[in-house]
Amino acid sequence: MNVLSFFSVIVFVISLLEGLFLYFNEKKVRLNLLFLFISLCLAIWVFGTGFAYSAPDKVNLIKWHNFSSIGYIFLHAFTLHFSMEYSGIKKRLIKIAIYLPSLIFVFYSFNQPLVFVDYEKSGSYWLGIPNLSSPVLLIFILNYLFYYFLCILILYQHQKKVTSNREKKQSRIIILSLVFTIACYNIEPFLLSFLFNNRTYGVSPIFSIIWISGIWFAVKKYKFLSLGKNVLSREIFSALHESIILLDYNLNIILINETAKKTLGIDMGNVQLNEIIVEYDFFINKIKYINKNKKSTNFQLNFIDSFQKNIPMKINLSILVDKFQDIIGYIVAADPILDHDLMVEKYSITKREYEIIKLLMSGRSNKSIAEYLNISERTIKSHIANIYNKLGINNKFELLSMLKNYH
Repeated sequence: MNVLSFFSVIVFVISLLEGLFLYFNEKKVRLNLLFLFISLCLAIWVFGTGFAYSAPDKVNLIKWHNFSSIGYIFLHAFTLHFSMEYSGIKKRLIKIAIYLPSLIFVFYSFNQPLVFVDYEKSGSYWLGIPNLSSPVLLIFILNYLFYYFLCILILYQHQKKVTSNREKKQSRIIILSLVFTIACYNIEPFLLSFLFNNRTYGVSPIFSIIWISGIWFAVKKYKFLSLGKNVLSREIFSALHESIILLDYNLNIILINETAKKTLGIDMGNVQLNEIIVEYDFFINKIKYINKNKKSTNFQLNFIDSFQKNIPMKINLSILVDKFQDIIGYIVAADPILDHDLMVEKYSITKREYEIIKLLMSGRSNKSIAEYLNISERTIKSHIANIYNKLGINNKFELLSMLKNYH
């Protein structure tokens, strides 16, 4: 193993670790999946070239170089897809179409030399001879340069558009690391080769560490790509007696605490916020209000439980901000409005019946209630029968059980 192979191993390990760490940290975030694919492309590229650097003969060198071509041919396509996703571009067909040229180039590379037309041994290193006269290589270079130009343009436009200081800094880091990496990709194998009799060591894959580490730096410094669950632990645990729903900036549900799960009869799964809130447009207006005023607000609305029944809730909606004072999410703290007034209205309970219910709840017997209200025990029994009929229950035990759900 020579020095180039040694550095390839280091870049290979770092690429895999960074990609896998982000993906398994938050699997549901699409950007994390795309970052993993970028990491795998880099890993395949440096893995193949690592063996090619120390190949014992030209046959093995070509074999490993062909294997590595899968990584560098698809790298720019995944990078463009990543940039589009990060910037919020929702063009599904375009995202699929950007991979078609890479499929063609991969097929070509397994049948004809794409980048290097030949190789020469120089000491313990192999020197590649770029196939600069090939129109296919020229098309490939134009393809990935165009893709990277689009990446930079998209990220730059996103940086100008967003108001978040955090996202502006993230975009700047990604752009700078991408520009520097693109320069390294092209200067060493193509431009510098003119100074060395059209020969190159082909160290471009090793420079990939700049690009992937740029994103990693953004992850560590600016909590890039996901809203971490740990960020919100204090707010969540400070209000466990309430139903808590944690949302990211795009109103995706990140966490639902146990109280909310029991109250609404739901779990995380694929539940969307608009599926469990009746007055969703009203809720969106409240989101706009707290975005503008940067303070919490209280209101009432109806949630939908797993039985498709409306549950009136008192809501406290508050924002979550990072150290840059950018909004990164929202906390919805909800308490059911299950008071006696609601029961009276819902079941048409009269004032006298409500009074009897309260006395029954205090543990009084029918006779004691009759004496307290100065009416006959027979009248009390009649009132109780009406109460049971209105509430759809049959006995005092069911009444007590029902009233447990009310404040």
